Amino acid sequence: SPMDEWQSHRVVPHQWLCEAALWVEWTRVGKAEAKTRCSLCAVDAEAFFSGEQSSFALQEIAAAYCVNYHQRVISAHPPHAQFPTDLEVPFTDYCDLVLSMPAHIQVIIGREALTHISEKATGKSRAALDKLEMEVDSSKSVLVVLGDGKLIRVVSLVVLRLEDASGHLFAQIAKLGSEGLEPKCQLPGVKYQRGELVGQTVDRMLNTKLPAMRGKVNFSGIRRENNEKVSKEYGVNTRYLRSICTATLAEGESLDMPVCEVLCEDAPVAAIGSLQPANDLESTLQSDKVFAVRSADGEVNLYMWLSRERFQALSSASGEKWLCAWLARLQLPADVVAGSSECEHTPTGGIQ
Repeated sequence: SPMDEWQSHRVVPHQWLCEAALWVEWTRVGKAEAKTRCSLCAVDAEAFFSGEQSSFALQEIAAAYCVNYHQRVISAHPPHAQFPTDLEVPFTDYCDLVLSMPAHIQVIIGREALTHISEKATGKSRAALDKLEMEVDSSKSVLVVLGDGKLIRVVSLVVLRLEDASGHLFAQIAKLGSEGLEPKCQLPGVKYQRGELVGQTVDRMLNTKLPAMRGKVNFSGIRRENNEKVSKEYGVNTRYLRSICTATLAEGESLDMPVCEVLCEDAPVAAIGSLQPANDLESTLQSDKVFAVRSADGEVNLYMWLSRERFQALSSASGEKWLCAWLARLQLPADVVAGSSECEHTPTGGIQ
């Protein structure tokens, strides 16, 4: 990892030192010093791999782990990742690597994970487990067991945090569903697909969802946010791996995308909670462009530039109610609606 001066990092319990040496030809770039009494566990690479010969499934899992680990080592550089170090190779968390493995290996890992809960399931939990088993077998859901024995379902997302010269965020404010516009203020994003690196996922997002941005965006970095919550549908913990790509609109560039027309401009929208006074927000929304974009798969999404304060306000529960009322005024461009299979019988200004 290139650097101009020495840096010091604390090694925490259960953290690897030079795990990369197990999977690639690795030259260490630092040295370890013990500040207190501690215990280390050394892994003999030859013994480690010879032990896998007893199980064909283990061999397959180790081989897939190795291939994906190696891909991340050689692709670890800005702007879509930090350089690798003795302590960390970006995006080589066990969950990240399992998400990249072939479908049949994900099923092997998922079926083994299910054995940790299948015997305890009864009633509603049994029905939820049966549904989860079907998702695992079809490779629609990925389940893993962590080192501490905890079972989690894993979902990976890549989102784009794009700012213009004034610091405004490019935000998705709604999508067009079967019954009209569904309000949701969030950063544009897509689900990670099997075998992709983060940079490849970003390219796919621009090519399929936001083609007008190609060649107009400068990427500056990436950060990871992980959060967990219990899935109401399956009754297991779900970990969301969220890779946030930061970028700016290139100097002198603008986005050439279809714009919605605002109808009934004089009709007032009530102030809700933190959005008071409403007139200020309403004038902002009416004066700024709302873009309507149909993606390669036919999905229609609405976007606009928002200040950070407005983005936070509209992302809240009360903000969603306000946004829902305001979206009813929008008339979508006819050419965008005509190309969406979902919109054949949907009023362009309707909301769900």
